[in-house]
Amino acid sequence: MCIYTGVGYEAYNLKCPASTRFNPIMGYCTPSTIFPCTQIPPTTAAATTTEAPCTANGRFPIADPNCQMYYFCNINGPEPIKYQLKCPNDLRFDPKKQLCVRSDKCPVS
Repeated sequence: MCIYTGVGYEAYNLKCPASTRFNPIMGYCTPSTIFPCTQIPPTTAAATTTEAPCTANGRFPIADPNCQMYYFCNINGPEPIKYQLKCPNDLRFDPKKQLCVRSDKCPVS
């Protein structure tokens, strides 16, 4: 998956939750009984976090003194998937725009 950071796109490897497989026909993770897969899953995946439940798709701030941390929530299947991300360089996460932006101080929501 590619995510726009406000400056450019960053690629992230995604991983389906346990006991599910990515179903390319459906376009999301489904129970492995519906779409069995014999391929070896990738060993590197984006970090997940359990700070707060995903209740909507989007990017949401994480308490961080530098305002660079946020999580990306993807609800596209039986279980939501959440990835903890960090804005690159000196960019800060703007919760209103849901993007990493140039700013001297933390953007407010």
